[in-house]
Amino acid sequence: MIVSLLASLLGIFGAALPEVLKLFREGKDRAHEYRMLQLQIDNQDKIRQGRIEEIGMMADIAEMQSLATRTPRTNIKWVNAADQLVRPIMAYWFLLVYTVMKVGQYCALVAEPTLPWQEASSWWTAVTQLWTQEDQAIFVTIVTYYFGKRSFEKYRNH
Repeated sequence: MIVSLLASLLGIFGAALPEVLKLFREGKDRAHEYRMLQLQIDNQDKIRQGRIEEIGMMADIAEMQSLATRTPRTNIKWVNAADQLVRPIMAYWFLLVYTVMKVGQYCALVAEPTLPWQEASSWWTAVTQLWTQEDQAIFVTIVTYYFGKRSFEKYRNH
């Protein structure tokens, strides 16, 4: 009797075993398909991100090219000359205003104090107090702009 019970159980499980194996195989196939879809989605995201970066670079290049083109020339010489003098005049004007401001500050530091809590500074103390990090940043920006512009123009012309 136990043998017949074991035989019936073996028959039931034997018949269900291919279905269980089929379900197991389908689960593995679905997991594999899911992984493949995830990899495809990741790949598409990378391609899309690369395309966005490419579009940004193309926009930067177009902007640089438009900035590099000069204004169109006219047949009127004084208009062309005035067009070329705008930037230098602005640079000299800034330098003049900056110098006047620093000389005024220097005079205020070295002159006799007008308020009770002020005291006069020596010329060296006044100069070191006037040269701040902001002044250094302005100076470096101007120098690197002009010398960097020359270097880029030499590189571009060769």
